[in-house]
Amino acid sequence: MPWGYTLGEKDFYPTPAWVTELLLDRFPPPAGRIVEPCAGAGAIVGELVRRGHGVWANEIGDGYRDSLVSLIGEHNVSIGDWYDVDRVPDGCTSLITNPPFSLLPDFAVHCLSMGLEYVALIMPIGVLFSEERAGFNRKYRPSGMINLVHRPWPNVRDVSWFVWEAGKEPMPMFSA
Repeated sequence: MPWGYTLGEKDFYPTPAWVTELLLDRFPPPAGRIVEPCAGAGAIVGELVRRGHGVWANEIGDGYRDSLVSLIGEHNVSIGDWYDVDRVPDGCTSLITNPPFSLLPDFAVHCLSMGLEYVALIMPIGVLFSEERAGFNRKYRPSGMINLVHRPWPNVRDVSWFVWEAGKEPMPMFSA
């Protein structure tokens, strides 16, 4: 598989570095630590650290703890269900993640409820066009998007970075 990644089970798709780089180049987050609520083995975390960002990471299972601790230290790693987190640590201003698509849009709403200045999520473009998600789209219109024309994973099509930035106008969207 290109980019040296192997696909896993249960919505586990490690994010290739180029996908995170593209986001950071086009929509740089504000100063402050970045929350990664679905850290996995640390693909996004590693790229954020490489770029000089402070990171607080959460992962639902303990299997990647050592990998995450080696990247950002024990005090910046939380193991548990993201839905149980109702407040991020002080100093966190942004959230960047590749969430489990099977939990959308509820997972996105939880991320957006944290009161952060910047949220960026990789999501299927179909989130915009689904009749069942029309309420989400009306209430949570992103301020920016990056369509990932080159597929990050061979069996996943049509994904984009969706970006919400405090103080920025939402993108215009029209539905018929």
